[in-house]
Amino acid sequence: MNEQIIISSTLAKLIGLNEAIIYEKIYSQTRRSQDWRDGHIWLERSFEEWHEELPFLDIAAIKKAIGSLINQKIIVSGYFAEDETTWYTFTCDNAFDNSKLTRS
Repeated sequence: MNEQIIISSTLAKLIGLNEAIIYEKIYSQTRRSQDWRDGHIWLERSFEEWHEELPFLDIAAIKKAIGSLINQKIIVSGYFAEDETTWYTFTCDNAFDNSKLTRS
């Protein structure tokens, strides 16, 4: 996949660069998703799939960034399938309003 990832410098400063990259991927992909569970739209993604999508980040960096987003209470993770693939969504209280962040 060779698509641009546009992130806000403000968001990167607030939560970390790798965290902002993963945040933006979750944000953009959940906007197109129809995977409603427990009242939220979720994104299903294994660490290997994250690495395929973001080959410039190794799996350890991806795990660290996702853990950071969870610890900052920006996202939550869950398991809904028998294959134990992790699903991600935003917490209601702490998701940033992307429309107010300058993408630069």
